Amino acid sequence: MTDMLIKIRDSMDSLSAAEKAVGEYIMDNPEYTVTLPISELSNRSQVSRSTWVRFSKSIGYTGFKQLKREIFRQMNNAAPNAITLNSFTDVTNHDTCEEACLHIKNNAVNSLEQTYKILDYESLDNVAELLLHAGKVCFFGLGASGLVANDLYTKLLRIGLPVIYAADFHTTITAISAMNKGDVAVFFSYSGKTKEVVELASLAKEMGCTIVAITKFGRSELAKLADFSLYIAAFEAEMRIAAMSSRIAQLFLVDALFISITTKGFGWIRGKLMESYTQTKKHKLTGD
Repeated sequence: MTDMLIKIRDSMDSLSAAEKAVGEYIMDNPEYTVTLPISELSNRSQVSRSTWVRFSKSIGYTGFKQLKREIFRQMNNAAPNAITLNSFTDVTNHDTCEEACLHIKNNAVNSLEQTYKILDYESLDNVAELLLHAGKVCFFGLGASGLVANDLYTKLLRIGLPVIYAADFHTTITAISAMNKGDVAVFFSYSGKTKEVVELASLAKEMGCTIVAITKFGRSELAKLADFSLYIAAFEAEMRIAAMSSRIAQLFLVDALFISITTKGFGWIRGKLMESYTQTKKHKLTGD
């Protein structure tokens, strides 16, 4: 699958009904999209030409011509065995334990591969620079996203950055209320629509903080508030047993971000890592 098709799929729930029709047509017929004129595409999809142009701009392109060129380029560069849009599968109550584990493994692998495909290295580099030099950094996420927020918090705590994390909503309000311009607030939300996350991001905006969102691709409320967005690609059903593939994708981004930070400040960060290792090693049991 090309990163273009991943972006279209993950943008669907933030588009209008007409724009969704364009997105569905492109995902079903990428080869026609690059070979037919917009007038013919409009007739076949039964969606106006202006909607095709509007859709192109909604997912980040200047117009339909640029979107068309990008689809053509990616289709030509795609590997013959590239994964498809339907590569995520649900675990069902009819699965054996072995079959369920296979579904989980495949979904995790696909979420990593697809997130890697849409990774914006410039944004990753900019966010790493921000966190490395911020006055304070505050993290927030709920549920599985909160686990990922805590993971990045503990990583950056280890190298001595001024980081804050509180799973409690009201404690986070207090922390963000005390932040200033030059501080950074990082929000984790797969959907980008979680009420508490959006409320806190709005507060951080009022306080003059730089906002970073780690969320799925699309025009969610969180993405609109963010100064920088790091996007994940994963499929999670609206009603699900637990967040799985999205959590794996977020953890991949956290690791990529942490490595980017340590690379930038390796001279002094190496000493912090060695000191942490020395101190924690004292608490490991050793054999005779």
